Amino acid sequence: MVKTHWRKFDYRIASVQYIFEGIEYSISQLKQRCKENPVYAEMYGEELEPMYGMVFISLQNYINSSIFDLFNTLNNKEIRYRQDKVIDKSTKTRIELIIGLANYFKHRDDDRDLRSGTSNILRELDINYNDDSEDYYSPIYLGLEILTENDRLSDLISIIKEWRANLWEVEEKNFI
Repeated sequence: MVKTHWRKFDYRIASVQYIFEGIEYSISQLKQRCKENPVYAEMYGEELEPMYGMVFISLQNYINSSIFDLFNTLNNKEIRYRQDKVIDKSTKTRIELIIGLANYFKHRDDDRDLRSGTSNILRELDINYNDDSEDYYSPIYLGLEILTENDRLSDLISIIKEWRANLWEVEEKNFI
């Protein structure tokens, strides 16, 4: 009989869920403000993007911490990102997109170009990250459209929980 490691229990997911609850509340407050003042609706997207950006950063932290829980290192983390479902019509996984969106959000205002790993993910998924173009639509929103139904944050929770469970399952099979 194989002994289960204590870190297999997903104690990290509760923190992500609490963060999402706070962000969902904030989003509802913004929606209410837009209803009360239609002029404010013009800024809605600009106000909303940082909230969703924080969602992706919290997911990135969860993903990398989950890898560390299992392997005690982040070496080869890119291999672990690949252990997920591939997005339709691409070679990238949902986890890779989440990581790419988190990195995009963190570095979008840097004076230098995005790192190649981030830009490659966005480009392959036809997510334009050049805000100088006329048809610019935030990569954060485009990524949400790919990953969720109607921007439901619970869809993102399901993705990372499924991925983490699969990560442990695959590793345990390798030790049997």
